[in-house]
Amino acid sequence: MTDLPSEVLKDLLHRIGPDDPAAFKQLYRFYAPQLHRCVMRLHSNAADAEEITHDVLFDVFKSPQGFLEEARFSTWLLSLAKNKVKDIWRKKGRRQQLLPETAPTADNEVDTEADPLSLVIKRQQEQALKRCSSALPLEQQIAYRMAFVEDKSAAEIAQAQMCPEGTVKSRLHKARLQVTDCMMRWHKKDVR
Repeated sequence: MTDLPSEVLKDLLHRIGPDDPAAFKQLYRFYAPQLHRCVMRLHSNAADAEEITHDVLFDVFKSPQGFLEEARFSTWLLSLAKNKVKDIWRKKGRRQQLLPETAPTADNEVDTEADPLSLVIKRQQEQALKRCSSALPLEQQIAYRMAFVEDKSAAEIAQAQMCPEGTVKSRLHKARLQVTDCMMRWHKKDVR
């Protein structure tokens, strides 16, 4: 991964917050594609990789002072991403050990380690994400759902939507940006 110039990065990290969403947007647009590619190498599930990428960068938005400048910024981002991948592996490993009759269903999944506040926050974030993704134009909404919920490849989506693969990639890129902007607005509103 390549990093932004040191002074630019310091400035963006200093400015990130509810008062300057453009700083986070600039940081996100620069690092998200690179981070997503790296996460895909660690964990090949596209939906999980997208979620990890968003989670890592959202953590930066919530706490930009977490970067201590002891290493490169991209190294710090990758370490955050690796920890989130390990968390997913642990959760999936634990789920596979459950007996079929005790395994949580997709509609009623229970996280026994989470405190009630975390569960409420997670539910609110999921609802906000649904609202944000449903606000997308129809073609982007369908491509977004197929890619990140159904785990379809760009080629499969292109075939289903009867359009070139490049068009699908463009739709997904625009959808990610719009959903990210919407989630940032939701978070800003929720923080107040």
